[in-house]
Amino acid sequence: MTIDPRSITRITRTQGTVLDQATADEGWTYVPGQGVVFTPDSDSGSDPATPEPEPEPEPEPEPEPESEPEEISSLVIPPWMPDGLFEQWKAEYLAAGGNAVDGAAAIATQRVRESSEYETYFPGIKREDGSIRFAGANPEQQYMANMAAFRNTVQDLLDINPDIFTEEYVDLIKGDVSPREFTTRANALYARVMESGDGIRQWYADAHNIDVTNSAILASLMSRRVEEAVFNREITMAEIGGTASQHNFAITEQFVDMLADNGMDLQRAQQLFGTAEGLLPMLGALAGRHGDADDTFDIEELAASTEFYDPYQTARLERLQAAEAAAFTGGAAIDYRRNERGGVSGLNEL
Repeated sequence: MTIDPRSITRITRTQGTVLDQATADEGWTYVPGQGVVFTPDSDSGSDPATPEPEPEPEPEPEPEPESEPEEISSLVIPPWMPDGLFEQWKAEYLAAGGNAVDGAAAIATQRVRESSEYETYFPGIKREDGSIRFAGANPEQQYMANMAAFRNTVQDLLDINPDIFTEEYVDLIKGDVSPREFTTRANALYARVMESGDGIRQWYADAHNIDVTNSAILASLMSRRVEEAVFNREITMAEIGGTASQHNFAITEQFVDMLADNGMDLQRAQQLFGTAEGLLPMLGALAGRHGDADDTFDIEELAASTEFYDPYQTARLERLQAAEAAAFTGGAAIDYRRNERGGVSGLNEL
């Protein structure tokens, strides 16, 4: 069979068989001057005699640019946030959605407040039930303002580092004591120490063998507790002992403690020891003159009658007054004064 190449535009060879033009579809083409050549197109197979070219490697994808860390606006960071809590707050903020979520800052702040580290920076700010003591969106700012006010009050009164009282400031926070109330208490305590400072210093010197200044006395009292009950207890004991020293009475700590337990304050201590300083010599003389079973009368015996209402000591006083009133004449040689009722002057003042 003879094929006219001029009439062939494209033929296909399959397993050595020449097919007609109608079925030609696999890449054999007649080229004038060259004859039938293999010219593969996109649908054809490859000529086994012709090596396929190596495919060019696909270019590696360009690495995606590293995403820059999300910048947190200073407007959403709580103004009270300490450095030690910021990283925790930041992590919680981003976990909650960061800048894309309106409530992320509030969520992060709440989670920080629930953490164990929070009270390390704000001791005493939570009540026992876990609620925050101060109102408002940023109660920590009120906390810090109160702590600063406590320090300023102490610094104004004492020439010492106010930070040594940090534990007491926390007690004030826990007790819901305002800065104004603390200042009132501290000023009152300061006035009391200044009023009887000499006597208190002498009391400390005698009882504890130490020499202290008024500021040191105030500091030692405040550092034990600023709370009112402890304040009054400590200062009252010092006032009682100091007032006794001022009136030349050497009394024991046990006796001071008894008087303080009985409710004695500075005014009452001044009344007792001031009157007793002139009265006890007279009572001792009366006891010796009228044959009292105890021919002396000391400050503890007087206080037993006037402060503790001991029936025995009260009866002694009444007997001595009655005996002297019965024996009294205008020319009595005893050096004492009498009141309008005939008794020893001063007893009615107690």
